[in-house]
Amino acid sequence: MASNLVSLCSNQASAFDWDYKDARFDLSASAILGDRAAFESWRNEPLNYIKEQFEGAINVAPEVVGVHDPIKKAGFAIEQIDLLFSHVAQDGADLRYTVAVARPDKPNPDLPTIVAINGHGEVGGEGSGQAPTTLFDDDGHGAYLARGGFTVVAFPNTIHAPFADLSRRVDYSIIWARLADLALTRIKPLLNSNPDYIGLGNAAGGLTSLMLAIVRPDIKAMAANGAFFSLEHTRREYRIFTHPFCHDFRAFFSYSALYALLAPKPLLIEEGRRDGLWLGYGASHPESWFSGTKRGAISDETIGAYLELKQIWVKFGSLIELDIHDKGHEDVDTSAFVGFVQRVRAAPP
Repeated sequence: MASNLVSLCSNQASAFDWDYKDARFDLSASAILGDRAAFESWRNEPLNYIKEQFEGAINVAPEVVGVHDPIKKAGFAIEQIDLLFSHVAQDGADLRYTVAVARPDKPNPDLPTIVAINGHGEVGGEGSGQAPTTLFDDDGHGAYLARGGFTVVAFPNTIHAPFADLSRRVDYSIIWARLADLALTRIKPLLNSNPDYIGLGNAAGGLTSLMLAIVRPDIKAMAANGAFFSLEHTRREYRIFTHPFCHDFRAFFSYSALYALLAPKPLLIEEGRRDGLWLGYGASHPESWFSGTKRGAISDETIGAYLELKQIWVKFGSLIELDIHDKGHEDVDTSAFVGFVQRVRAAPP
């Protein structure tokens, strides 16, 4: 499977192989240090590019083909909704795609609905559209939120193989976000929950959530855990050999330029000191599936990129926060997230 997935991401896994031939968007000095008008002027071209890629990736609305009986958990129940995307996958194949909806036993109608997207750890690296489950384990962040009264809608992610050809012209995170976008639009009448959404992306799901929140007006704010780091570092050093470039955005020089497109929506960035996978908890030795790293997740580039974004959010008087927690790569800091949601709800419209 590993060799197949390398080809699916359409790049070899050796370091120093990035040629930047498609990269053209970077945060300019005036976008960061200038006034709001200067930032908005810079934003137009990359934002239009993302929207064009997003809308052109997949144009087939899914059909609901089944709704499963609720699965009872402590404090909430999970309902799985099966959707069918006809002829969207490799060689014209259909894609079955299952969304998991956690409904609290004691829902709080005043709380926003959480749109949750996990990363590669949810599916062991390669997804097929199956329903997310690990976030609803007893100690999962989805379970924590559902027991606290939030409706949590969880979408599949990291579906590589069915979109290998499409990924040659559209970045994977955009493809996955477009699937979630079309699915959310289709099931929205079935949710019977607060129509204001807050995105919560974990690891690779943070990048998918970012794309979704940039494009959808009904996602009012978002949080990303384990998905904010130096894109240059990932291109020059970091490799998970089975999917070496599926986290990339070929037209951009940095992730901070992508995150900037979310402004002025409130943003929480979470990074763990013990992030032992993405950038390593300190140095990590190479293994058969992992390139190893020389540095930890909380680097000066990480902090510097956050300060750049903070300069942008200040122009709008909007909320942006950085939470450095003591957990690992895919360990959401749920207390920080709930506090962020409370501050979003308390902020003036």
